[in-house]
Amino acid sequence: MVTKFRMLFEDYESYSDQDFLMTKVSPRLINEVSKVLLMGLRRKVNSSKTKSKFELDNSLKNMCNIVCDFTNTEKTSNWGWYFLIEDYEAAFQCFLFEPLDKFMDAVSIIAIDFLNGLVIEDLNIIFSENNFGYRITNNPEVPWVTVKSFNGNYQVTHGDLTDLKNLCQQTQDYINNKKIELIKVKNNNERKEIIYDCLDSFQGLLLKSANTKNIENAIEIFIARKDIWGPPSITHDGITDILKLLKDFQSTNNINEEQFIYFIDRILIYINYICRISKNL
Repeated sequence: MVTKFRMLFEDYESYSDQDFLMTKVSPRLINEVSKVLLMGLRRKVNSSKTKSKFELDNSLKNMCNIVCDFTNTEKTSNWGWYFLIEDYEAAFQCFLFEPLDKFMDAVSIIAIDFLNGLVIEDLNIIFSENNFGYRITNNPEVPWVTVKSFNGNYQVTHGDLTDLKNLCQQTQDYINNKKIELIKVKNNNERKEIIYDCLDSFQGLLLKSANTKNIENAIEIFIARKDIWGPPSITHDGITDILKLLKDFQSTNNINEEQFIYFIDRILIYINYICRISKNL
C-alpha cells in the first residue's frame, strides 16, 4: 500500500511555485514522465520469463487503466500496442486538469508497485531537469520527499530539530566510548558485541535522520535528498558500504583487533558527517 501524497503534504496547495514546481505539473513534465513509465514497462516485461507480446499489451492496458482511475476518464476497451498507447497518452494528458496529488499518487503506485521500482532513478532525473520540487523514493511508506525549504519541512516532519542534534551528539559520544572499550577487551566475542551495539546505535541515528522505520527506506531518502546529505556516492560510501562490511563481518570468525577498530572507525566517520550537517540545519 503506497501512502497517498496528500497524507505527506496535506497543505501542498499553499506552497509557492517561485523556485520549484510545488503545486502543479507542466506539459513537458507530463510527457517525459509518461515516456519513462513506458520505458519501465518494457524493462519489466523484458525481464520476465515469457516476454510475450500478449504480456506487453496486457501490462500496458493495466497501466493505462491505473492512469484512467486517477484522471477520472473511462478505462480503455482497446487492444493492441498502438491503440493502447493512444489511450494511455490521452489519459496521461488529463493530469494537466487534475490536482497535483492525483498525478503524484498515480506515478508512485505505477513506479513502486506496478513497475517494482525500476524507474525511480530515471524519474528523479526528469524531476530535476524540470525543476520539480519533489523526488520519488522506492519506499511505499514515504514515496515522496521535497527538495524545497528543508529546514521548515524537517520541523514539520520531526517536530523539533533539537531532538536530532541531541541524538547525533549522543550517538557520537556513545560510539567513541565503545571504541575505547573495544581497545581494552581481548576476547573476539566481546568485540563483536561492541560492534553490534555500535551498529544498532548507528542505524537508530539513520532512521531518525530519514524519519522512517526501515533502513533500506532510509538509504533511499538519503539518496533522494542529496541537497542535504550530499551526493549519492557519499551515502553509498557512508551507509551502504558500511552495512555490507558489517554483514561480511557477521559471517566470519577470523577477525583481528585492527579490523574491529577499522569497522568502528568507518561508522564514526559517517556519524561525524551527519553531526556536522545537523548543526547547520
